[in-house]
Amino acid sequence: MNPKCSALNCENEADSYCLCAKGCYSCKIHEHKFREEPHKLLPFFVVVDQSDKKNLLQIIIDMKNRLCAFQKSLETELMKSLSEIATTLELSMKLLGKLNFHYNELISKVNRIEKCSTTYAYCGLDAIIQYDHQRTVEEMKAFEMDYERCFMKPVLPMVHLSQIEDLCSKLFDFYNRSNTPLCGTCQYIYPALSENAVFYGNWRDHKRNGYGKLIMKNGDIFEGEYIDDERNGKGRFRSAGGEIYDGEYKNDVRSGWGVLTLSNGDHYEGEFQNDKKNGKGVLSCPNGDKYFGEFVDDIFQGEGTKIYENGDKYEGFWENGKRNGKGKLTFASGEIYEGEWQNDMKHGQGTFQHEYGTYTGNFTEDARDGKGTLVYADGRRYDAIWINGVMTGPGKFCVFNEIKKKYKLTYDGNFKNQLYKGAGVLYYENGDKFEGAFKKGKRHGKGSMIYRKGDWARYEGDWFEDLPNGFCTVNMRIGDLYQGPVKDGQFHGTNGIYTYASKDVYQGDWADGLKHGSGVYRYLSGNVYQGEWTNGYMEGKGIYKDIGLGVYEGYLKKNKFDGEGKLTYNNGEVFEGKWQNGMKVCGSQSFINGDKYEGDWANDKKNGLGTLRYASGDIYHGQFKDGIINGYGAFFYKNRDQYEGEWLNGQKHGNGKMSFENGNSYEGIWKNGKIKKKIKNAEARS
Repeated sequence: MNPKCSALNCENEADSYCLCAKGCYSCKIHEHKFREEPHKLLPFFVVVDQSDKKNLLQIIIDMKNRLCAFQKSLETELMKSLSEIATTLELSMKLLGKLNFHYNELISKVNRIEKCSTTYAYCGLDAIIQYDHQRTVEEMKAFEMDYERCFMKPVLPMVHLSQIEDLCSKLFDFYNRSNTPLCGTCQYIYPALSENAVFYGNWRDHKRNGYGKLIMKNGDIFEGEYIDDERNGKGRFRSAGGEIYDGEYKNDVRSGWGVLTLSNGDHYEGEFQNDKKNGKGVLSCPNGDKYFGEFVDDIFQGEGTKIYENGDKYEGFWENGKRNGKGKLTFASGEIYEGEWQNDMKHGQGTFQHEYGTYTGNFTEDARDGKGTLVYADGRRYDAIWINGVMTGPGKFCVFNEIKKKYKLTYDGNFKNQLYKGAGVLYYENGDKFEGAFKKGKRHGKGSMIYRKGDWARYEGDWFEDLPNGFCTVNMRIGDLYQGPVKDGQFHGTNGIYTYASKDVYQGDWADGLKHGSGVYRYLSGNVYQGEWTNGYMEGKGIYKDIGLGVYEGYLKKNKFDGEGKLTYNNGEVFEGKWQNGMKVCGSQSFINGDKYEGDWANDKKNGLGTLRYASGDIYHGQFKDGIINGYGAFFYKNRDQYEGEWLNGQKHGNGKMSFENGNSYEGIWKNGKIKKKIKNAEARS
């Protein structure tokens, strides 16, 4: 019955056995455990399948070679334990009998081989082994080799296990001192590197040739092809630190195509030369960065594409691992830069596109610097000088109207910190033009503005915070001219002079673009108003001199006499009273003929109730209509006669009563000033 598997908690029967000091068994399921995990006491072990009877000779030879190398590399303390190891191996060999081999027959063959006193060459069997360790007996016979006769040749270096220590010493000495070239397949310990490396593989002319495996004491392992003792062809290198290279070698260094995985997680697949990444390749980093392109001495050099962990993508040229030359960087956010690079920064001519627009021009160390053009998505355009990313110095700014296919706004002048600064000219879409000083992007200081539409045709003067402020001269479109103070784009302040195209002139106070306060208005005709103004109107108290009428002193409203006022006519007549909307309402007027009226007025005529005192001494008190006595009234004659009654168009008309100075009187009916019928007479009492 076969022994149980040595794996923990495994009850399976063993199929394989490890030739180590522990004497481990393995089932098919756990065989990898013993192949992949080296044992501490004996690092060289073989797992033999029970059905593998054909390759036992090879196993023993491998065993012998491994022990030779192992003996030389052990420290003094381990050398003392070699006999114990040999004993363990002998016990292990006994267990091989369970593999349906006759152990005694094997020992007999080994003893016969032992009688050979010289070991000066390998038999032809090794020539087969160096090509393939797993060749069968039938394949060996195909090479015209008799397996049994070859096995019994006295030239094969093999001894009984009890004499393994002596044999290892002899073989080691022979391998390193014999003039006979070493060839075939074996494990070999270098005298100069016996503390550092062990090689197992193919030999020719005492040099590694063909396929082999090199194990360094520090844990590095190379397995691959050799030519003349140097790595040449395909191979795999695994460092103790975790670095892995699978690829081509030339002259003992990485050259050609290969795949390299570094301990930090970097993964490279591409061309090598002189043991470094040279040529085209792909480098993937654990942080998500990925590079496709050319390398020189492990550094990005030449043309290549790099995709960054954040989604950015660069396509272009590299130098010393940095972006240099022409290249295109596409940001994950959608922004794009295409142009020249230096030391990993935008440097030289380039175009930067972003959500708001596109800049084309010069860059210095990642910043816009020098001449450049910035075009915004809304049509704005800057042609300017940039310093450290900021527009500074002379330049041009435009705003393009996509619908009308023309510029809405154009600025030609100086910039500072990306804003208009200093002298400049600003052209507007509607045809307006400003020329003058700017500050922080606004019209500020002295400047002139030409307006294509509106009341103003040209403004020249002071500006503050983008609006006319200070003293100015304004040419109005209708030909008027204003000279004086302005505030926030409106005539405002004192002593502003407005000259009309008609040659009328106003001089005085202004507020919010209107005459307001105190001022004098001189008409071309010679008329003059001096007084108060409200919201552009003669309003308040003032004096109005009308050369064709006279002089009015009093109150006005919206350019008309309104309120209490006195009008002195040029002919000497005087009206003093109340006015409304430029018309007399009530008051007294003295006429040049000596007459004087006091009473109601309407439509600038005597209307209503009033008293008219004639220069002759006569007096009328009664009703008037349109300046004429009309209605009911009493007329007192100078001689003391008196008429009281109805009037029409200045004449007695209708019923009335005539009273005389002597006391007599009569009543009657009058028509057009004449008595038509006396109704009643009255005698004066004596």
